[in-house]
Amino acid sequence: LLTPELLDLAYGALLVAAVAAEWARKAALYPLDTLTTRLQYSRRPVLLSAPSDITAKRVSQLEQAREVIRDGGGPLSLYQGLSTQLVGVVPTSLVYMPTYEAVSRLARAVDGAQWGLPA
Repeated sequence: LLTPELLDLAYGALLVAAVAAEWARKAALYPLDTLTTRLQYSRRPVLLSAPSDITAKRVSQLEQAREVIRDGGGPLSLYQGLSTQLVGVVPTSLVYMPTYEAVSRLARAVDGAQWGLPA
């Protein structure tokens, strides 16, 4: 049986776990998001003389990725701005997870009997 002290501890652990999981996700995917954004920007057509004369050179996505990394300052440049993203994750996680848990418990309490779910 969970005592109120254990519930408070579980709630705190839930918040820490939510922030840690979001940090891990953001740290793992941030370089890919940065690379995607840079690739999209680098694919813009080049105006040569007039708006009707639009051309874009065709190269493979891998070659484009290499160019973006090389021109951007190397692989570590893909992590520029990560710290601000990690700071922004904290308030989001601290609002999202408790809200999710509260709504989940409320839904189980209201509709649980109907669907045979534990309260």
